[in-house]
This record gives sequence, structure tokens and C-alpha cells, in this order.
Amino acid sequence: MNKYKSKLINFLVFFLFLSAFFYLLFNENGIVKYMKLRGEINELDNKIRNAEKTLYDLQKEIDSLKYSLRTIEKVAREKYHMYKPYEQEILIEEDEK
Repeated sequence: MNKYKSKLINFLVFFLFLSAFFYLLFNENGIVKYMKLRGEINELDNKIRNAEKTLYDLQKEIDSLKYSLRTIEKVAREKYHMYKPYEQEILIEEDEK
């Protein structure tokens, strides 16, 4: 009878530990959900860093367009095809191979 009680107690202790382990892993605030949310946070942090870099680059471009005559002239020539009165536009066509 003593062996039976000992085995039963061991089984119950094992079952309780196993239940607690699965509860910690798979409940609504468990480790599995924590790891999933941690991955999403890391992904969002990367997106924020990329957006901040893009914002910084755009701010530099805005400042350059506000204060640099050379940049303003470059944009006017390349984007809007504006030239000085004595200049003439020359188009170069490339052959497609």
C-alpha cells in the first residue's frame, strides 16, 4: 500500500508540474504569446527607425531646397526642364538593343 501511495503522490506532483508548465506556456498571457508580441514589437521598432530615417532625409532635402541655390537650380533644370534664356535644350536619344 505504501508503494501505491508513493506512486500516486509522484504522479500527482508530476501532473501538477506538467499542468503548471503548460499553463505558463499557453495561457492568454503565457510565454508563447509573449514571444509573439516581442517579435511584433521588434518589427514595429524597425519600421519606426526606417520612418525616422526617411523623415530625416526628407527634412535634409527640404532644407537644401530652401537654402541652396545650387540645389534649386538643379531641380529646376532636371525636373521642370527650365533653362536660362541663352541656353538651349539638347535631347540625346539612345538606341535600344
